[in-house]
Formats: sequence, C-alpha cells, structure tokens
Amino acid sequence: MRFRLITLVLVMVSAFSACDTGAEMPVTLRQSWKSAARYAASHREAWTQIWSSYDVPADVAETVIFPELVRYNFWQNMAEVSAVESGYVPKGLSGCDYSIGRFQMKPSFVEDLEKRWMRSGLSGQYGLSFDTAETEAARQLRFDRLNSEDGQCTYLAIYLRMLYLDYGSKDRSGQTVRQGLETLPRSEQVFLAATAYNHGTPWRSPGAGDLARFRKVAQEKTFPLPNLFRTRIRYYSYGELAARYYAQTF
Repeated sequence: MRFRLITLVLVMVSAFSACDTGAEMPVTLRQSWKSAARYAASHREAWTQIWSSYDVPADVAETVIFPELVRYNFWQNMAEVSAVESGYVPKGLSGCDYSIGRFQMKPSFVEDLEKRWMRSGLSGQYGLSFDTAETEAARQLRFDRLNSEDGQCTYLAIYLRMLYLDYGSKDRSGQTVRQGLETLPRSEQVFLAATAYNHGTPWRSPGAGDLARFRKVAQEKTFPLPNLFRTRIRYYSYGELAARYYAQTF
C-alpha cells in the first residue's frame, strides 16, 4: 500500500508539472547526462557481451537506451517495480503496465516482443525461447527478467536483432530487396533505431518494415526529461538525444 501511495504521488506531481519545449539542456540535466554516461561506461563491457551474443552492434544498443538512463530515478522505479509485481503478475496488463528498470521497459512491450521473437524463427538460432502463455507463472518469469538488468539487456538485444531483420535489406528468401537499416551510416542507424524504440515498432516480416515511418516521427519532441526537483518537464526528440550521445561517445 505504501509503494502504491508513492506511485500515486509521483503520477500526480507529473500531471501538474509545468511544461515547455526546447533542445537546450538545463544544468540539472547536464549533470544527469554525465551521471548516465559514467554508468554506461562502467557497464559497457558486461552489456557488450550480451548484445554481441545476439549479433547486435553494442554501440547502437547502448545508444538506443541512453536517454532512458538519463531519465532514470531510483525511487520512482522502486515504487513502479512494486506496482508491477503486485498488479501485473497476478492480473496481467489490466493490473499494471508501468515502465520499469534502467531501460524503462513495460510488460506490454516485452509480451509483444516475446511473441514476435517466437514467430520469427530466431529462437532456435540463438537458443532463447519464451513461455508466452497467459498464465501467472509466465508473467512471474517475465517480471523477473524485467527486474534484472541482464534480463533487460537480453530484451534489448532481441528487439534490435528483430529490428535489423524486419527493417533490413533482405526478404524471407534471403534476396536483397532494398537498402535496409544495416546498410545506413551508423549514426543514422542509431537515430532510427532509437526512434523506433521510443515510438513503438510495428513488426512486419524480413525486409518488409518501412523505415520512412521512423523518419517521419524522428523529429517529434515527445520524450519528457524532468528538470528541477523532477517537477518541471522539457520535451525532446528521443532520436536526437541518442544521436548526440553517440557523437560524443563513439
């Protein structure tokens, strides 16, 4: 009950926050940016081992989730983890669907991801399968993965592996049909992959995803970053934040 009350207070604070837009980064956010960059650097080796095992470029993966590291708040996450465990695990998505963890992943996101992964044919290739049944036991396992940084790294790895498949160059037969995501300059791959992660990804089939969809929404400033005392919000383009970090780091 105490954690639910904390969550309610956080939601109310967010709802009544003063909002504005802009690309310049306030001092408090520059501090959060530096802290997030130090955290990423200290975990880069461990993360890279997971991402590389799924043939995912580690620099792209790290960049895609970096804006979420900037926004991460320990106390808010603790409250929302408690809410997901008490709501989602027994009841499913109707019980709770908060984003949790450093990478801010929702149960609904990973449910869809697991189902698409199991349909993709990649589970056998990489030796990773999921129980996608609508049961409390399956949701508990999913929550346990979500509540683990290694688990979230794995989810990000399979997300990007499928993004490079569906929005890549080759169709189901292996024939090159276009210039897909993996053929673009790395900086553009980062920009579009980060945009896809933030805006949502319609899963198609190999070579059938439309990159124009991501280019269309890439400049939209919809990603909120809190400033002073987490009560003043500015909105940014998620892809632009990711691209900025990539240019600074890699």
